[in-house]
Amino acid sequence: MAKIIRTLLWKEWREIRWKAGFAAFILASAVVIGLRTRVAPDIFVLFIVVFIGGFLMPIFIGMGLFAENRADGSLNALLALPVRPRMIYMVKLTVGTLACIIPLAVSLVLFMVIAGEREISFAETIHFHLVMLWFALILLYWMTAFSVTQLSEARAGLIGLAVFAFWLFLAIGESIARQSHFLTSIRLSPLYYIEAVDPDSPRRLGIRFLAFNTGLALVLLAGAAVRFAKLGRKSA
Repeated sequence: MAKIIRTLLWKEWREIRWKAGFAAFILASAVVIGLRTRVAPDIFVLFIVVFIGGFLMPIFIGMGLFAENRADGSLNALLALPVRPRMIYMVKLTVGTLACIIPLAVSLVLFMVIAGEREISFAETIHFHLVMLWFALILLYWMTAFSVTQLSEARAGLIGLAVFAFWLFLAIGESIARQSHFLTSIRLSPLYYIEAVDPDSPRRLGIRFLAFNTGLALVLLAGAAVRFAKLGRKSA
């Protein structure tokens, strides 16, 4: 069993590593060019990383996490292995998580080496990247939860965009509710945490909101695991 899991991990990593490498290259390029040219404040470079690392990267990685195997017909071969479908599901999710971590880790190291603390402290830089890693993973997990049975990468990508649009709609509703003094503490959309990356913002991650969104993502993933297991039973 352990040998099969190691083989699956290596197989999945070989399939997705080019995406992790490409995302790392794009983030590294944005950081190096932005910090070296000094055409904009360092905080602006950070927000470029927000857009690429927190929004585009998880969608790019998540598109092929499950849909690619269904599209090329290789999923049935995976499900025929002497291992539970949920284990295959967890292997894929683990590799997808790693693929999101690596580019942001590269960005963090480059930012600290090149910029130091000239405009933003190391603590703020680390805080920023941790927030964006959390956001990227939550987006990846939501996208996975709703696209695990999709037959094409394009559909999976559209689901990722739809999830982001839903979060945006929810964030707008929360903003209106706060302005009208109705449920002034409501901040359930993960987009709320984007505000916490600004070093000048007094807001920081609230534990209850962090726990709520993380817990909800885990619940959605658990439901997706059940649907993925049903694919295994159908292919048996």
